[in-house]
Amino acid sequence: MATPLTAVLKLLLAAVAASLLSFSAGAADQPVAQVPFSIGYGGWFTVSVAVNGRGPYDFIIDTGATQSLVFENLARTHDFPLSGGSPRTVLGLAAAGSFPPYRVGEISIAEGVRLRDHECVVLDDWTVERASPQGVIGLDLLRRFTLVFDAGTKELSFYAAGADVGIPKNWREIKLEPRDFGVASGELYTLNAYLGRAAIPFLLDLGASGTIINYPAVRKYSNQYRTIEYGLYPTRARQRIIDALGKTDTVQAYKVRRIKAGDAVWRNAVVYAHPAYIFDDLGVVNQPFGLFGSDMLAGRSFLIDFSGRRMLVGPAPR
Repeated sequence: MATPLTAVLKLLLAAVAASLLSFSAGAADQPVAQVPFSIGYGGWFTVSVAVNGRGPYDFIIDTGATQSLVFENLARTHDFPLSGGSPRTVLGLAAAGSFPPYRVGEISIAEGVRLRDHECVVLDDWTVERASPQGVIGLDLLRRFTLVFDAGTKELSFYAAGADVGIPKNWREIKLEPRDFGVASGELYTLNAYLGRAAIPFLLDLGASGTIINYPAVRKYSNQYRTIEYGLYPTRARQRIIDALGKTDTVQAYKVRRIKAGDAVWRNAVVYAHPAYIFDDLGVVNQPFGLFGSDMLAGRSFLIDFSGRRMLVGPAPR
């Protein structure tokens, strides 16, 4: 006969198992594909990609990029030809620029998740600690699907846009708003987040390894933040932000006691203030604005439903 303590443990284990099963078995629709993902190169979500049947190569999942593209280290090994098309504008942390497109061919993550006859620009390598990924998967491919990142299994599931995806009830919803900033082809997605009591619009940008705010946000809401002494905080993360932003200005780090986006909450989060070129390019240099980076979602399971204009975020890891 089971003791009361044993019975309680069995009930707890059953509850945990039920919550885990609700993520997969509860889904009415099956994913188009499931692939492993990793968090590397200083914090980017990356997946393995084949280019014209060769690979695997590490590509960054970047919701702040309207177009998928490749880096110079990959172009050197493939010798992609120029397409002869019109130059394309690329938006980035350091600066926007206009670049000639190349005929890259097929970029494939999995069966049913690929770009065919793809033309794109070639950018200089994004090197982090002497290593560089080979490319970026942008919204031209990502927005065709509903994405589910499972932090437990480290799997990224691609569902058809608008699919019925079963998820745990304790995931919290954040509304996304598509917005055309007029500087790159296609829309990007923004969300509103409260830093303390201060409401700030953010670009959902998994291509930013840190969450960044501009100086108008600092000036207007500085009483909501606490400055972090660099000696008490890892300097490696700060240096990666400095390297990526391409300006010599000092990056100021702040600790925010509470960040709330939709129904999701982050506590004691770190944000970085910097006058990045991207704020000029987006036309938000004179108003509070930020980049909601991959660091906010690392360790959490989450869903991005582009067609439904929403993101669902699981609880923080314990």
